[in-house]
Amino acid sequence: GISAATIASWQWNFGDGGTAFQQNPLYTYVTPGVYTVTLLVTSTDGCVNSTSRQVTVNPLPSPIFTTTSPACASDSVYFTNLSASPNGYITQWIWDFGDGNTVTIDYPNDPNVAHLYANGGTFEVFLTITDSDGCQNTTSRLVQVIPNPVADFTYVENCYGDPALFTDLSSP
Repeated sequence: GISAATIASWQWNFGDGGTAFQQNPLYTYVTPGVYTVTLLVTSTDGCVNSTSRQVTVNPLPSPIFTTTSPACASDSVYFTNLSASPNGYITQWIWDFGDGNTVTIDYPNDPNVAHLYANGGTFEVFLTITDSDGCQNTTSRLVQVIPNPVADFTYVENCYGDPALFTDLSSP
């Protein structure tokens, strides 16, 4: 009878000079582009076959934003999205404000946001964007929130007609 042959070897050519010999390889391209990937298989009985397909490696979108930092703790920090996708459009923006708060905005909503920090300090803000190809990229920048000064004073009680002494106890 005829025995069922099985695949004995795999030879992958990824179109950029890279090769692999596993059945199911993982391969990372160095640059975006369109590559012709060829798979050559050999069966246990020595028969050979190959197939080729065009594989598109999409470029990553560019996450970019500006802020109104430094800001006082009583004022919101405004974040302006300047991100771009080289071939498509951005479908989602995830803002992580570095203080435990995040907000997710989906296209076509406005990706520009404002955030009020509860305390002063330096916060690392992350913007993660996803484009219409499903490609995702993240950037971050530091935001400085300046604590507000504390206004305080004491006074000496007095009688009508006498000057009152006021003493400033404010601190930065």
